[in-house]
Amino acid sequence: MLLCMPAGTLLSCIIPLLCLLFSAGLATAATSIAPGKNQHLMFGKGTPQELEVYKIFGRVDGPTVMLLGGIHGNEPGAYLSADVYAKVKLKRGNLIVVPRANFLSIIHNRRGNGSDMNRKFAGLCPQDPEKNIIDILKSLMAESDVLLTLHNGSGFYRPEWISSKLNPKRYGQSIIADAATYTVPASGKTIHLRHYAEQALQEVNKEISDPMHIFRFFNMRTASENSLHKEQRNSATYYALTEIGIPAFCIEVSHSLPNLELKVYQQNLVINAFLDIFGVELEQPGLPLDTPALSYVVVSVNGTLPLAVPNGQTLLVPAGATVEIADVRSNYERGIKVAVQGLDTFNSLRKPFILSGKTAVAVHKDMFLMGHISIAPLPQGESFPRIAGNSRIMPLYEPTLASLPTGPAKTSMAVSTTSNAHSSAASGAAHESSPLIAGFLLEVDGHSVEVKPGGILPIAAGSKIKLVDFLTDGAPLPEGVLMNLVGFAPKGVQHNSGNDRGLLVDTAEDLQAAYSEHGKGVVYALRAEQGRQVLAASSIKIVQPRLASVTLHFNGNTSTVGAGKRIRIPAGTPVDILGVSLKGGVNASNLRLTLGGHTVDPVLPQTCIMRDIALSLRVFNGSVQAGRIVWAP
Repeated sequence: MLLCMPAGTLLSCIIPLLCLLFSAGLATAATSIAPGKNQHLMFGKGTPQELEVYKIFGRVDGPTVMLLGGIHGNEPGAYLSADVYAKVKLKRGNLIVVPRANFLSIIHNRRGNGSDMNRKFAGLCPQDPEKNIIDILKSLMAESDVLLTLHNGSGFYRPEWISSKLNPKRYGQSIIADAATYTVPASGKTIHLRHYAEQALQEVNKEISDPMHIFRFFNMRTASENSLHKEQRNSATYYALTEIGIPAFCIEVSHSLPNLELKVYQQNLVINAFLDIFGVELEQPGLPLDTPALSYVVVSVNGTLPLAVPNGQTLLVPAGATVEIADVRSNYERGIKVAVQGLDTFNSLRKPFILSGKTAVAVHKDMFLMGHISIAPLPQGESFPRIAGNSRIMPLYEPTLASLPTGPAKTSMAVSTTSNAHSSAASGAAHESSPLIAGFLLEVDGHSVEVKPGGILPIAAGSKIKLVDFLTDGAPLPEGVLMNLVGFAPKGVQHNSGNDRGLLVDTAEDLQAAYSEHGKGVVYALRAEQGRQVLAASSIKIVQPRLASVTLHFNGNTSTVGAGKRIRIPAGTPVDILGVSLKGGVNASNLRLTLGGHTVDPVLPQTCIMRDIALSLRVFNGSVQAGRIVWAP
C-alpha cells in the first residue's frame, strides 16, 4: 500500500461535536441522522467496489452507532454478525450498518486485495481503487456518535506472554481501543474508552462459560511513541476517534473459536452490550446461519417477464437472445454475487448479455458457492425458452417475484403415488438409446447431477437421491414414458406402476439388493421405459465412502494427511481444516465431521484448537463413517 497524503485535519469545523454525559454513560448525543424511513443505499453497484449501507432509525431519536464489518474478507464471523443488524427494528436511537466494506475480498475469502483496507484511513493515493469506499466510510463516521468495527483475530489476547497463542500480540477475544481516554482538542471533552469497554466486558463475560473465551480490554496506546501498534494510526477506529471525535472500538472475536455460529453469537453479545451502554434500544436479532442454498435464478430473455430456473438446471433460449440475470432467490438476501462465464464483470446481476453458446451461471453468497444454472441455445427450429428435459414453456413470473417459492429448490413434477415393487427383468433388453432421451437429471443430497445413457454414477452409501427428470434433445416425450430405478421400493407404497420420477430415494433403506446387478446390492439400473421398451438406461453404483485424505493448515504450513495417518500438532495451535477427499471419485455431499467426539461445522474451512491430548478427526458421509486421521500433540 502506498500512502501519498498526510492525515486529514480535524473535522470539528464541519460536523457537530459529540456531547458526552458520563453520569449515565451516553445519555444523549448530537447526531446528524433524524428519525425517518429506513434506508438501503448501494454504491458502486455491479463493480468490485460494490458497497451496501443500511440506515435504521428508531421510533425515538437517540445516538447513532455505526457497525462496520467485512473490512477484512477472511473474517466471516464479523461480516455475518453485521448482517444480523441490517434489518433490525429500533425503539430508540439509530444504526448505520455496513456489513461488507470489502465485498471483493470476501468473495475471495482473503484479508484484502493486495493491500489492507484498514490501513488507508490516514490518507491514500487518489488512484487507489478503494478510495471511494474509504471516502464513503469516513462520511458515514461523520454521521455517527459511536463506531464499532467488527473483526476475527488470531489466538487469544493476553496482556502477558503465556504461549504462542496467548500473548499481547494476539487479538482474539478482545475489545480494542486506541487509548484508555482521549480528549477531543476542539471541545476539551474527554472520551473514557476504557470505562465503556469495561462496562461491556462486565455484561458480555457473564454469558461466556469457557474461561478461554472471555474478553479482555486491549489498549493499543496507538498515539504513544513507544506503542507496539503504530500501524493502527491508519485504521478506521483511530480516524474516528482523532478526526471525528467519537468513541471507537474494535471487537475481535477469535478465529480459534470452534465454529462460525459461536463467533457470530459472541460478536453479537459485545455489540448488544455497547448498544445498551450508548442508549440504542432494539429487539434482540436472531442468528440466521443456515447453509446458503440457491432456490431459483430468475432470467429475463429479450426483455420479457422473468423465467424461474431452479438450481442446477439448464435454460434453453434462442441463440443470439439478450439474456439478463434479473434476480436470485435463496435463503439469504445480502452478500449475493452472480458470475456469468465469459462475462467480464465483477457482479453479473442485472447485466444483459447476448448468448452465443452454452454458458454457466454461478451464484455465490459471500465466499460460498450456493449453486448454479446453465443457459444454452435451443435446438434449431425452436423459439420458445424452456428448461432442458422439459417440453413445456417455463411459467413467467411478475417482476415482484411474489409467486416464487422461498424454500429449497423444488422441481415441479407429477409424482406417482401408485408405484409397485420393481422387477429387475424389465421386459426386453435395453435398446439403443432413443434420440429423445439424453440422460437423467438427479439430485444427490441436494446437489444436481446429470447421468448420460450408459453412464455409471457413483453414490456414497447413505446419500439421498431425488429422481428429478429426463434430459431430452428438445423433442417432447411421448405419452407413458416412466423413470424406473430398478430395486427401489418406495416406503408405504404397495402397488406401483414403476414410475419413480420425482421420488426421493434413501440409499441406506430403500434399495433391494435382490434386484441389483448380480444381486450384490451395488449397481442398480436406472431406465427410461415406455411399456415393455427401454428407451435409455444408466446405472447407479452404491459406494461405501472411504476417506482418502484431509488437508490441514497450521503454523503457516499446509499438510495433506492420508486416511488412518497421524500428524503431530503442538497443543494450543489453531488448525484450519481446509478440505476432505474421498476415494473413488465420490463427492462428500453429505459431509459430517467430529473432532474428539465433538461435531465440527461441515462448511469448510473451519478452525479448531489442538488440545493437549490425542484427538481423532472422523469423517462421515451421512451416518456412514468414511475414515479418520489422528491429531497428536
